[in-house]
Amino acid sequence: MYSLDQQLPPTWLTMINTVCVINGNHYQPDVGGWNPKPPLNQRVKPIINQYPPPLLWIEVIYDNSGNRDNAINKFARIQPHCLTTEFVIIVIPVIETAFPANSNPGIVSVAATPKTACPSHAPYLGHLPARKIITVIQWYEMKWNRHLTLECGANLDFNDILEVLQ
Repeated sequence: MYSLDQQLPPTWLTMINTVCVINGNHYQPDVGGWNPKPPLNQRVKPIINQYPPPLLWIEVIYDNSGNRDNAINKFARIQPHCLTTEFVIIVIPVIETAFPANSNPGIVSVAATPKTACPSHAPYLGHLPARKIITVIQWYEMKWNRHLTLECGANLDFNDILEVLQ
């Protein structure tokens, strides 16, 4: 999240595990990004004051089909009410084995290339651009020195995620 905070203009607010209200239901993105920042009364009492959905919604899940399916189903339920929201699913391994070190640290990151299907092993990432239907999620295998440029203009640097898995 710190990487996002540093890349987004000051009009944006990013928060971890906050509650938002969508179609009368409460949801909690792992990371959310809003532009403009919602007023203080919505941030302090999000349910009473109908905290809006974020423009950037990030879920972090473990690598099993149940978790992935639950996240996709959640996106499918809320996406019709959040047409301007960009969704990201970050899938991390269930096994607590350290991820191999970056063999080329310090080199310039390049744009990740989408896969034709969901990768079979974590870590990987799913991206659903705003105004797209749920069936067009783009999947990316997370590799060192790669990034995904989000619609909000920030780069989601895979190195930031992979370093946590080391």
